[in-house]
Amino acid sequence: MDNVRILSNHEYESLSDDKKREYLNTLRKHIKDQKNKSISIGHEMIVKFYPYLRNYTLEIRGQENIPTDDSAIIMCNHSNSHDYFTAHETFATLGKAISVFAAKDGISPLVKSIFAISDATLIDRNDKVSAEQGTIDFAKKIIEGKCGVIFGEATWNLHPIKAMQPLKIGGVRVGAITEKNIIPTIFEYVENPYLVGKEKDLYSKCIIVFGNPYKINPTESFIKQTLEIQGIMENMRKEIWMELGINRNTLSDIDPELYVNHTYMKKYKAFGYLYNSEEESKFFYHNNDGLIENEYFITETGEFKPGYIAKK
Repeated sequence: MDNVRILSNHEYESLSDDKKREYLNTLRKHIKDQKNKSISIGHEMIVKFYPYLRNYTLEIRGQENIPTDDSAIIMCNHSNSHDYFTAHETFATLGKAISVFAAKDGISPLVKSIFAISDATLIDRNDKVSAEQGTIDFAKKIIEGKCGVIFGEATWNLHPIKAMQPLKIGGVRVGAITEKNIIPTIFEYVENPYLVGKEKDLYSKCIIVFGNPYKINPTESFIKQTLEIQGIMENMRKEIWMELGINRNTLSDIDPELYVNHTYMKKYKAFGYLYNSEEESKFFYHNNDGLIENEYFITETGEFKPGYIAKK
């Protein structure tokens, strides 16, 4: 990248405030000089055909928080295979062009092809060079006027009661690079309260809520700002749960059989996706014991415990 690269958070935080601004200005100029790689024909295909692949309605709230004359970074929660397509449908309704920051792995060749021609910014999450170049490409599209959609958890949150898994700092970094606001956004898929035999029957609606714009301070800790956005998004989601009468305060509020049935459908029956729990666990933060909770399963003795739901 002509000696201009994405600094690690440690490297960036070690700079003085003036050096941080100087670095971002240099990186921004480098990004503007890059060749545009946008191909967006797939966007029209998604908007036209994807409604036939879902069984739920879309409800959009807070669209007044999306700038009409500027781009922004749309920081979304991430919970299932529909998120990418939901983003395209939603922003088509709003009349805004987007690029979705997405991983290449875990998706079928067909879906990967659709992503590639719908101006997705595709990266290999296991390759640092790919992730860095993806950040450059993503930032360029945002600077040039497209809204950038990023799923900050980097993998699906399948936890029965957590509103979100921890956000990564990438969205805040892109906000500092592009000088664009972050719009905290929740995609809430309202699950039907019964067992289903097809993934298509999981949801009754998806509520999309755009929160108030959050301006990134390039000299303040990216980790601190990420945690602030995390708190905003968790509160937004919990407010929707409260409105809908959804109780996810403790595990005792969860119907284990219903949870396992729905999670199984998300993981193994979704269009174009196959969720590999073991691989995805690499992208979660671990606690002090090295353990992580994302999925729960029912043991042979009937206990509801953390662990992977296996394919039948």
